[in-house]
Amino acid sequence: MPMTRRGETLRQQRGDDVTEGEESTIEHGHVDGAARAGSTQQPAPQLPEHFLSALMETITRAQVEANRSLINSLMTSSSEFRASTPVVASQTNNVNSGSGTAASVASVDANFTKCTARFNGSSQDAEVLEAFLDAVEIFKECAAVSDELALRGLPMLLEGEAAVWWRGVKALVTTWADAVARLRAAYGVAQPAHQILRQIFATEQQEEERAESFLCKVRALIAKLPYKLDEIVQVDICYGLLHRRIVKRVSRDNVRNLDDLMYKTRIAEDMYKTLKF
Repeated sequence: MPMTRRGETLRQQRGDDVTEGEESTIEHGHVDGAARAGSTQQPAPQLPEHFLSALMETITRAQVEANRSLINSLMTSSSEFRASTPVVASQTNNVNSGSGTAASVASVDANFTKCTARFNGSSQDAEVLEAFLDAVEIFKECAAVSDELALRGLPMLLEGEAAVWWRGVKALVTTWADAVARLRAAYGVAQPAHQILRQIFATEQQEEERAESFLCKVRALIAKLPYKLDEIVQVDICYGLLHRRIVKRVSRDNVRNLDDLMYKTRIAEDMYKTLKF
């Protein structure tokens, strides 16, 4: 009997110890959980503004450098492509010198194909030849035709008697200047001064002839003289050959030079036509 009570007392003491241990464990668990919860709910650290600004500047600078490197590489690639692209040039220049320019290409391609000037050699007037040569020289200069191609293309501009003449002399002609000189020698024989003066003074303005055209014709004859006349002498010659309808309306004393004479005769002629009709 006494043993039984003592055993119960021991069991009760053990139960109390177990209960206190469990409570202690529970309390420790609550404390650890609270500590863990507290550590989990701590706010994230905030970066300083100057650090963020420095970071953004670094990123921007790196992006700019990357873009600059990309542009430089593209430009380098483009330059290499242009340098590797072949330039069209004549085969002669490639063989002889190995180089060519745009100007040489243009001069090789230029010729007399589109030149409309023609000369047949039938006229006895040397001015016809000079007008032809002037037109050809102007076209040659504007189209950048070389002397060599001009010489080769000259037969395209000659017709009739002049074409036959060229076939006989072309084997002896080696330069463009020589061809022009031979044309002048064959069809542009200069008249002596006295014959030119006689031709000038035999020419007078006709009733229906325009004063401007007449003055141009007289000045062309004066230009054929082997010597140069003073402008005042040329004005006297031209004025003396005008029709009386112009002389009545234009005073010689009011004319200063050839251009002034041309202008005043044009006005006088227009007034005459207005009054006539």
